[in-house]
Amino acid sequence: MPIELRSRLQVATAAIGDPATVVQRRAAAGGNWSVRHSTTPETVLRAAREQEELGYDGVLIAERSGWPDVYAQSSWVLANTTRLKTVSAHRIGRQSPTTTARLAQTIDLLSGGRLVHHFITGHNEVDQQRDGDFIGKEERYARAAEFLEIYVRELTSTEPFDFDGTYYRVRDALSGIGNASSPYAEISWAGSSPAALDVAARWADTFSIPATSLADTVDVTSRVRALAAAHGRTLRYWHNANHIVAETDETARDIAEGVVRELENREELLALDIGSPESVSRTRIYEQSLESDWVDGSLFLGLARVTGVESVPAFVGSPETVAEAMLAHYRNGVEIFGMDPTAYTQEELELKKELLRLLREGAARIDAETRAAVPV
Repeated sequence: MPIELRSRLQVATAAIGDPATVVQRRAAAGGNWSVRHSTTPETVLRAAREQEELGYDGVLIAERSGWPDVYAQSSWVLANTTRLKTVSAHRIGRQSPTTTARLAQTIDLLSGGRLVHHFITGHNEVDQQRDGDFIGKEERYARAAEFLEIYVRELTSTEPFDFDGTYYRVRDALSGIGNASSPYAEISWAGSSPAALDVAARWADTFSIPATSLADTVDVTSRVRALAAAHGRTLRYWHNANHIVAETDETARDIAEGVVRELENREELLALDIGSPESVSRTRIYEQSLESDWVDGSLFLGLARVTGVESVPAFVGSPETVAEAMLAHYRNGVEIFGMDPTAYTQEELELKKELLRLLREGAARIDAETRAAVPV
């Protein structure tokens, strides 16, 4: 399949402004992981339409306690765009699997098949408990496996079914809605622990990977690929990162390192209470950042070092440098890239447009080379 580029629906957007204040504004955004946000119809529509116009294929709508409802936003976006997919996050445990399945079918049908369902178990006890979820990490994976089994059966069954599990019981379950997507809306999954990989292999269509080194990405995708093959399945892989793009590599690196210096000089960071995460991948990124701010030449981990595990590493450089680094992952089997759409200057907006062009052209070139190498 061709490369797929996904942005994020920004809950709070950063306006294009004075280039002289880029470092300060990036630092303000990077050091403030608020647990509460609001939204307006205009904010959602502007962000969605901008991402569609820029050429992104989809937009992630993230979930956290204190943030606007994912499905309300997703429906609003889909009703007001024509091509954009919504990658709608769902934290398992808040709703029953059968009602979630019918919700997905409804949105999928009304949008003409533009829903991607991104399932998560949560990576922070404090945020889980804000919404009344008090079970531990390993139990959450066991619950997720039951949830997804029932969820898929509700999407696909033509006869009523029963289920008796530890976390869920249903009797005579059957949806009459149907699916626009074939066979149903794409199931996306995130998590790097052994239990999480097993859930991915059994139920996911797409496996989400945080921004890590090429070696780490190859390692985790190889493990998931082997586990999925044992179930007779194949998955796509989705690599998520931030992006700091400038005219030259030196300018982009100066911005990235300047943000870290700015944060280090602040007396207090407005950080989300996530000092001890359960996430394997987030913990690894944080630990790597303590060893070095840079990985693979252009992947910047420095923000994680000063703000903690919630930070997302960034590809840093000119559009050519960033595209080359991302396409190295594409050559190794990653087909989907989560991207940071935020532009702090008009120049950065134009450079990010150029990055999108380079990624699509580069991926097409790689695909052509791959096809040519296959014996006829």
